Amino acid sequence: MLTIRPLRTEDRPAARALLAAEGTRHAYAARAIEILDAVTAARENTEYDATVAEEDRVVVGVVLHGTVAGSVGAGMLYGGAVAPTARRRGVGRALVEGAVASLAAAGSRVVFAELPDAAALADVQSLLRRSGFAETGRVADLVRDGVAMVVWRREAEGVP
Repeated sequence: MLTIRPLRTEDRPAARALLAAEGTRHAYAARAIEILDAVTAARENTEYDATVAEEDRVVVGVVLHGTVAGSVGAGMLYGGAVAPTARRRGVGRALVEGAVASLAAAGSRVVFAELPDAAALADVQSLLRRSGFAETGRVADLVRDGVAMVVWRREAEGVP
């Protein structure tokens, strides 16, 4: 049975391993590991948080999220990963929904995600679309020559 819940201290090694493995798939996972380290270094941290997917007492996914510093009611998805054995079974979508619900409970009215428009991230773009996010902006050549940064947005209203 799949459980979506907040990250616990003992989940850190598994979450870090998932994010590191994601880094072998594409070059954009390093920031997510930094955010995970910030989440676990100071639990009083109010900017970043993490949600995990657990199956049979094994962490099979993680998503990093938080409030946008200086904003009123804006949340952000910062990155995540799902174990290869757990992909294509709704784990990623459950993680996104869990993160959005957590952000909504903390007062976010809208949730953003910024994602390089890279072929290696096509599955993440698809996940965002299926989870109700819409592309709302694009900055050409922001990440590096030829790679645009895409801004995705979803309203957090009505999230249980």
